[in-house]
Amino acid sequence: MIQTSRFVNKWVLLLVLASAGGGWWWWRGRSGGAADSAPPKLAKVEKGEVEVLVVANGVVRPRASIEVKSKASGRVVSYQYGEGSPVTKGKLLVELDKATEQRNVQKEEISLRTSEAKLRQAEADAQVLRSELQKALSNAEAELDSATMERQTLEERLRRLRELYDQKLASREELETSENALKAAQSRERQAQANKAYAKDQEHALAKKQSEVDLAKAEVERQQLLVEEAKERLADTKVPSPMDGILIQKSVDEGQIISSGVSAVSGGTVLGIVADLSRLYVEASVDETDIGKVKIDDLATVTADSFPKDTFTGKVVHIAPQGEVEANITIFKVLVLLDDSARERLRPMMSAKVEVRVEVKKDVLRVPSDAVHDEDKGSVVYVPEAGRPKAIQVKTGLDNGVWAELVEGPAEGQEVYVGPLPGDEKDAQKGSGMGPFGSRRR
Repeated sequence: MIQTSRFVNKWVLLLVLASAGGGWWWWRGRSGGAADSAPPKLAKVEKGEVEVLVVANGVVRPRASIEVKSKASGRVVSYQYGEGSPVTKGKLLVELDKATEQRNVQKEEISLRTSEAKLRQAEADAQVLRSELQKALSNAEAELDSATMERQTLEERLRRLRELYDQKLASREELETSENALKAAQSRERQAQANKAYAKDQEHALAKKQSEVDLAKAEVERQQLLVEEAKERLADTKVPSPMDGILIQKSVDEGQIISSGVSAVSGGTVLGIVADLSRLYVEASVDETDIGKVKIDDLATVTADSFPKDTFTGKVVHIAPQGEVEANITIFKVLVLLDDSARERLRPMMSAKVEVRVEVKKDVLRVPSDAVHDEDKGSVVYVPEAGRPKAIQVKTGLDNGVWAELVEGPAEGQEVYVGPLPGDEKDAQKGSGMGPFGSRRR
């Protein structure tokens, strides 16, 4: 019994100690724990500037860039400019060996002469056939006219003989002779009609000859175009610079052999790229949710990855009328014209970040954005009063996430709480996500 009592007392003692420890930790959380947390942050209502920015990534672009191409094929015999070299419009940039293109011109000219000879032969054959058909048709018509007149004459003669025969003035033999003569004339007339029809039927042969002439003409025209293209490729063995600028890309070197192909559908082989760097732009990709805020002539600040500590200024000069889809996001291309100072440091295709100043208000009352709370009855800020936060209704204007404009609310110089509120209100907010007066903070 004594051992059992001691065992029970031991467990009672442990339970008492555990309860005391838990109470101590509860008391520390209510009093001492608050002393360990950071004090509430205060800020004053002040006058200043509130600006709203649209931020986008982009790429530096030149004012203009042109791919220098050649439709010619051959070895590069002269390319004396290097990347970064200034070039002048119309001045020789690249020269190719002419031998290949000269041979191509000669081949096409020979083919043209051959097709022209075939055309002349086809035209001559057609002319001979036309003359023969005209002669045959003329003879057939003359033969038919003669046969028709003969038949008509014999018909009249037979009519008179029949009258005389009826009057016993002509013999039966004369009548039969006249009838036989008429039958022979009618036979000749039918033959003449057949000859005329045959001559007319031969016109389809002339039409076939004419189609051969038309095909020969088309072949001549095709060969003429091929000769012109060959001469253009020959001329393309000397390639001048298309504009004043800088050679920003050199695609071939001296001694290299290029083959542009006969058709040159793509415009030829790229020899380099010349850019006009008198002005630089940043082509920024602005999200569709922000594009409505951006306007022409909005000022912009640009930073480049190559110069992270430097900033450049510019303004919006163009907004794309139609969006593009990139990575399942609709964006709009915006061109920002950089100030002249950027030309000395920035280069085409550098990555850049653009901040477009879409709206700004100067000399207005403002507070940190974290000082404004969304309550059920509207926006409020909390001011210290007798050691406790007091809510004051406010009306805000511009808010860029850092500063919020106060249109209505506390006067300049009034202190307001920023971020978490002091005391139990802060703890309640952490635990429940609610403000000190039962409303949700923004």
